[in-house]
Amino acid sequence: MGESKKEPIAKFKAGAMSVSIWSNEAEKDGRKFSFLTAQFQRSYKLKDEWVNEKVNFGKDDIPKAILVLNEAFKEMSLKDMDKDAE
Repeated sequence: MGESKKEPIAKFKAGAMSVSIWSNEAEKDGRKFSFLTAQFQRSYKLKDEWVNEKVNFGKDDIPKAILVLNEAFKEMSLKDMDKDAE
């Protein structure tokens, strides 16, 4: 019998961006433990083929990612405003 495919425990989507929450298990020093990871995915079409870019984050990485993404958004928005003012 084939093993069933693992599914995320939650998924959130906005346009071409999505985040899936995965439950994982590992073993360290003979002890099993579980932890969650978030997989960020961006999908886009390149010629006639869909491409999926994926990046995995641990729980503690998410606030850092949000911070740098907000800063990038702010900088890009300010540059757009400067360009519009010209």
